[in-house]
Amino acid sequence: MNFKNGGQAVITRMLEAYGFKTRQALCEQFNVSASTMGTRWMRDVFPADWVIQCAIETGASIEWLSFGKGVPFPQNTEASVMSKATAPKVQYVPQINNQENPIGNLLNLDSGGRDAIDRLMKAYGFKTRQELADHLNVSKSTMANRYLRDTFPADWIIKCSLETGNSLLWLATGQGSKHSSLTTLVKELPKFHLNAGKMVECGSYIFDTSFLPANLSAPIVIQDGLMTYICDQNITDVLDGHWLINIDETYSIRHITRLPKKVIKVSSSINSFECGFSDINFVARVYLFISSINKSN
Repeated sequence: MNFKNGGQAVITRMLEAYGFKTRQALCEQFNVSASTMGTRWMRDVFPADWVIQCAIETGASIEWLSFGKGVPFPQNTEASVMSKATAPKVQYVPQINNQENPIGNLLNLDSGGRDAIDRLMKAYGFKTRQELADHLNVSKSTMANRYLRDTFPADWIIKCSLETGNSLLWLATGQGSKHSSLTTLVKELPKFHLNAGKMVECGSYIFDTSFLPANLSAPIVIQDGLMTYICDQNITDVLDGHWLINIDETYSIRHITRLPKKVIKVSSSINSFECGFSDINFVARVYLFISSINKSN
């Protein structure tokens, strides 16, 4: 997940979510100056804090706002629990006041970092901040600085909401239910087909999030014959199990068993062999597979 740039595309999608015609209207909704908006636009900075506010206020999918993927407006979102002033397709009202912008009041983007980080730990089920830092792939010092300075971790909140399905409103503000039934119910995963050892992208699948394994960071779908695999490209360690691997630019799903002295056993239903750990490129770990009974005509 790239939270460093892509800001122009994100801001364009936020305009669509609110139904605004100009970025000035967006400035007034977020209570920021035109220069702040202009700077973020010119530098293409990812506006994680605005994404959170927009998603809660409009009901737009956090994944669609952030990356342009998935269903823009799922049927069940947290916007339905907000006041009419923040319903989907909010109309532009100049000089929006605090009563018309309740989420702006709840989101304190200058502080609230410690409480938010504590909620992130609860959402992931981690016991220590070091576990959270490892999962987010940030240094111990970065985690410590945000916690000590009480910096609001908007980018981490977006990542956590996408990975865990926890309520965005609860993660950001502590309000509402942690396991809200109003969170996004579907997730779109890129789909690839294995054809003669090559990975060929062929659209996407949309899944009910309750069907997917928890805590997938970079999920993809791989189709190989009658088998469909749900995999995660985020690899922290290679454990025994099924993997999407690349050997000499040939992709395949194989069962991997680790052996002593950095040797692994690579197995399929037809044959098996042993090789060095470094001889194989591990692309993604298989978490779930679906078998078709009959191949459609």
